[in-house]
Amino acid sequence: MDSGLKHYDEITLEKWIAIIDEASHRYDKWFLSLTGGEPLMYKGHLDILKYAKEKGATTGMISNGILLNQNKVKDLDGILDHLQISLDGATAEVNDRIRGKGVFDKVVKRLKLLKNTNIRLGLNVVVMKSNAENLRENLHSFVMEELDGMDIDIDLSSFVSEGRGKDLAENVESEKFSSTISFTADHFVSEDDWMPTPSYPRRNCGYGNTLDIYPNGDVSPCLTPRFIRGNIINDEIQNVFNWIDNEREDSLVDRLPECKTCDLRHICGGGCHLATLTVGQGINQVECDDLYKERMLKNLVKQFEATISR
Repeated sequence: MDSGLKHYDEITLEKWIAIIDEASHRYDKWFLSLTGGEPLMYKGHLDILKYAKEKGATTGMISNGILLNQNKVKDLDGILDHLQISLDGATAEVNDRIRGKGVFDKVVKRLKLLKNTNIRLGLNVVVMKSNAENLRENLHSFVMEELDGMDIDIDLSSFVSEGRGKDLAENVESEKFSSTISFTADHFVSEDDWMPTPSYPRRNCGYGNTLDIYPNGDVSPCLTPRFIRGNIINDEIQNVFNWIDNEREDSLVDRLPECKTCDLRHICGGGCHLATLTVGQGINQVECDDLYKERMLKNLVKQFEATISR
């Protein structure tokens, strides 16, 4: 799903059922997430979620929440495991400047409708130049006061200049983004509650671990439309899955010539392959130099020192 004009050659519900069948046949554990645009505008969203649950998937959705009401919440409870509601400001003034007049109050009301359900709730927040300070100053009080301290996850992500946002100068510097996350976390997590999060070995950059399927059938092996690897409408579903599964295996750091003897391979994951793939190079070509490795080592030391200082 996307937020552009409607595709009149969109994937049919029958095709979505076939995609779910293929995924459930291949993977023991898998996650289906409906995004957009606005997934609640798609007439078959309940059918997709219900069938995916029957096939053993964990289900999720990212929504602006506007179309939620008591009946819709009742329909979703039991077939939707995770729901992230988009919010781009911790006050009405900032959020509504970005998302539209009156949206902030509507989101607060919808979140309260979901409070006593079995759906795990989250806030999907994009950190931008126009809201970074507002989030730092007000996000904690928003959850504690506007949402009555409800148990809710907070996902802070950086602005990506793609799609309709490609011409917006909203990117924040990586250092400011990191400090916003740290500042926010410090307000929500006390010293008594804090615990280190284990880091598991990274087998690759993430290529092929996610299949991003667009309404017109295009399939990307990661969360970007910059590299399309087949079309679920025009190509056989099984073939598209095979292509991406095989390429994922080829991208494993224990197989890549540049990576397989590197001590950092299971921390780095081999780096992002999209830069090389979009210019026609192979999945086994990695861009890496000593400066990159040095920065990664310094960052590891910094993280370790921050952990033991708590």
